Amino acid sequence: MDSLSKGYIKPEEIDFIRSFMWDDEGSILEVGAYVGKTFHYLHQHRPNWDYVGVDPWEIRPFRMTDPNIEFNRTSDDPESHSKYFKENCPFAACHIDYYENILFTKDTFDVIILSAALPNIDMKFHYTKAVREIKEDGVIIGRYLNHPKYSKLVEEAVNSIRPENFMNLNGSMFAIW
Repeated sequence: MDSLSKGYIKPEEIDFIRSFMWDDEGSILEVGAYVGKTFHYLHQHRPNWDYVGVDPWEIRPFRMTDPNIEFNRTSDDPESHSKYFKENCPFAACHIDYYENILFTKDTFDVIILSAALPNIDMKFHYTKAVREIKEDGVIIGRYLNHPKYSKLVEEAVNSIRPENFMNLNGSMFAIW
């Protein structure tokens, strides 16, 4: 199975993230790393960065399908699993847990991508935690600003941390710092 094809992120969104990876070395965290599509492609341009993926793969598996048919999942589709992330991103650290349960040190990351989206996620907590774990000149990349289920929660979370700067890519992905 080509697990990278199951990734929901688009090439222009990966390029948007890469535009904030200014230096040849740095650290990046993706919360909701899924199959590792984002890191797989970023690593080709920034191989000296430290990559850290977080996802509750085996804790809360779900059926993987073509990203263009999100709501037509069948029992024939494979379940999400950390093995796909590890295969696609052998260079990355992998944490199989909910972001809420993982303690990173203060000012750890240059870039944090908040890609996780589940009904039970406390988006405000995710954004507040990311603010604590981002370096002073770091960037948080958010998603789902125009999502039918999650847009209001994301908007409330962003408003709660009051970022100085906001850059919207396409209504779905944005950067704050």
